[in-house]
Amino acid sequence: MIQMTYAAVLFLTAGVASASPVLSAVSDTARFSWEIPQGGLRTGSTFLTVSPAGDTVFIVYSDGAFNRNPNYRDRLVYQGNIAARNVTFTLSNIQTSDAGTYTCANRGTDSVIQNCGQKLVVLGKPTTPGRPLVSATPVYNQQVTLTCSSTSTTVPADHGLTLTYTWQRDNTDITVASPGSSYTFTVSSRESQSYRCRATESQGLASEWGQVYNMESEYGPYQISLTPSTSSYTVTEHQALPSITCSALCRPECSYRWLHNGTAISSGAVFQGQAERSKTGSYKCQPSNAHGSSNSVTVSVDVQCRSTLSGQMVALALHSIGRCRM
Repeated sequence: MIQMTYAAVLFLTAGVASASPVLSAVSDTARFSWEIPQGGLRTGSTFLTVSPAGDTVFIVYSDGAFNRNPNYRDRLVYQGNIAARNVTFTLSNIQTSDAGTYTCANRGTDSVIQNCGQKLVVLGKPTTPGRPLVSATPVYNQQVTLTCSSTSTTVPADHGLTLTYTWQRDNTDITVASPGSSYTFTVSSRESQSYRCRATESQGLASEWGQVYNMESEYGPYQISLTPSTSSYTVTEHQALPSITCSALCRPECSYRWLHNGTAISSGAVFQGQAERSKTGSYKCQPSNAHGSSNSVTVSVDVQCRSTLSGQMVALALHSIGRCRM
């Protein structure tokens, strides 16, 4: 057995890759192929390929004989042609420990051949994203930004690949303008919606779908209703005004007030009180929260005089007096 005990660390620190990186998943077979630069292979010199860890992978002797490191014996198949300055070989059952730049050197002078080698990038599945982060409280009809975060597990760290992100709303894919980690959109629904994301590495693997963010958007009042829904009332002076309950859909919860002819007169969802002539007119309920206010339909209330007179005498009395007396 040929001993390989020379100092190969020198080659690791000085060697430079000359070909595009080789991408491989764990357990797959990687194929390396590069050209030795003109003048790099010295006459009568033994050629070495050095692993990222500084170990000799294989030797091609000046007489054409080939020998591989016993650690690679069952995984490496050499197919190169030194006479043509071609270095080609396959490495099977790739592991993350194989990742890095494979360099080359002349054995006879222990000199590194510059621009001779190739980087092996071992692909890993990006980490599963956590729950998307939200930029602010989501509000209906306003913009919000969700941010997805994942980390590459591909080695070596300087692999140069980038992560892109895809999104789902309620488990349905979303088309986004940019595949970056942030997704900005206008909240278009008051209903609860779920969002999740996953990361995919360029030319590589995709992560699992991340944790779900359940978005409960806030919104101003809508679907305002009055109970009962009667739109006009006629009541006699000093009787009780109709009791009307106002409700609306709001998030956060709304506060309520009532307007009489456009002027606020009371707070609370329930309208009630004693009938007086001054209370004749139009009424509206106005629910409001931090995101705005809105008015209900108009309710008309006509407060009539309380009198023992009847018929034509009541009409004459109203005409002459112009108002109700106690």
